[in-house]
Amino acid sequence: MNIEEINADYYYAIEERDGIYNLVKYYPFNASQMPKRIMQTLWDMVENSKYTIFDVQKKFANEYHRTNKYINWIIGNYSYSSAYLGRVEFPKVIDIKEYNEKKANYFRRKEMSLQQNIYFEEKDVDITLKEFFVKSACKYIKAYELSKGYDKLMQLPNFKLVSHGKIGWETIKYEINNDIVVTVLTNFGYGDSSYFNILITYKGIKLSPYSHVVRYYYANMKDIISCTRSYCPRSENWKDVSDFIIDISNNLKSGNLSYVKEWIGNEIQEMLKGLCELVRNPRKVIDGYIEEKPSNLVRSLKVRNINDTEKEEYKTYGDEFVIAYKAIKISNSLNLIESLYSVSGLYESAKDAVANIKHLCIEVLPEINGRIQIMEPEIASLNNSIKQKESLLNNELQNIRNHNKNIEKYYKPGQKPQDQKKIIERYEQEHPDYISSKEQVRKLSEELANLRKELYSRNNFLKKMQDSVELINGKAK
Repeated sequence: MNIEEINADYYYAIEERDGIYNLVKYYPFNASQMPKRIMQTLWDMVENSKYTIFDVQKKFANEYHRTNKYINWIIGNYSYSSAYLGRVEFPKVIDIKEYNEKKANYFRRKEMSLQQNIYFEEKDVDITLKEFFVKSACKYIKAYELSKGYDKLMQLPNFKLVSHGKIGWETIKYEINNDIVVTVLTNFGYGDSSYFNILITYKGIKLSPYSHVVRYYYANMKDIISCTRSYCPRSENWKDVSDFIIDISNNLKSGNLSYVKEWIGNEIQEMLKGLCELVRNPRKVIDGYIEEKPSNLVRSLKVRNINDTEKEEYKTYGDEFVIAYKAIKISNSLNLIESLYSVSGLYESAKDAVANIKHLCIEVLPEINGRIQIMEPEIASLNNSIKQKESLLNNELQNIRNHNKNIEKYYKPGQKPQDQKKIIERYEQEHPDYISSKEQVRKLSEELANLRKELYSRNNFLKKMQDSVELINGKAK
């Protein structure tokens, strides 16, 4: 039994009937049987020996005129998060010269196989050529008809949103009604860079998932306020997208704002609860992110879990890491103030959320400033240690260079590498300080690498704290 595929066999569409929004399946090939008939005819010609590749090509060209344009639609059993999905192009047509070359090449390979007693699959070359062309032609027909059907549906006033399988960056606005606009942002077919987001605005007010601030270890604030929901880039998620939009649209159109108010309220309260927990018990929060399974993350937003480098820094620089993380997370929530004021038209308590965020920022400010005062002399001390180690290392390197010049005096022109090795071994026995210098270089290089790594981490923590203080002083006071 064939399994129907969304955006391959049908579209999901939101249709308005008598003022109510419904989810419908629209089958583009049912609207016109012509594409199915053509594809079946082409496959029948493959099996019929009286038709050549040129007959097949002509039949296709009579129905679909040649174009140099690519069709931007995913065809085949490919995931939206697959990589390197090419756009569909007009099938390649061969001429008599290329046909004769392929035929001659076929017989050459057959003759060579017989001479060398190698198995040769004697599949008729004409059938092979026809099969290859028809596969490409049917792919083109499907992509062409699906893309054309999408454009046709989008012109009908009762269809408010239509699913699509377009490859690459697409930002499509659907006006559900005068008050509700849905923007679908997709990037299908680009591997790990693929995403599937929607933004819903009601009377110009963006419905933003504020809970993402605390739901993820890292979350880009600009992405949070520009996206209502984010879905894994999979075709089956078009139904979840459509159901969510229908639910909100039907409630809002009927004047029932309680659904949206409750949704916004839950998002804001979850954010505030998480921020308060971060201030009160930051280690518990960070430990929770470490235990989070990667499968629970939404890749399409600029959100991510704590990575291995950060886990190691957390283990090594506990207090600095915790305070820096708390500082950046709490202070960055101030970037949501404008969005929260905007949404207060639907949810009055959003204004209280702004006051709560500012209060949390002021609360953590003394702790951040106190850690900055401790870290600045520590970093200065680290810089001094690095300079001292660098000076010692340079002295040892110079000592080694002097020894190497002395060793080179014992070399002879054309001397073999093994003989030079013996000279070095003998020199080392006579000059133990040479071995000592090389050991010191190894040791000092290792110590310097560790010190520089520590300095980088501490400077990074310090910069985050300083940026947080600046942000708090600018927006929370």
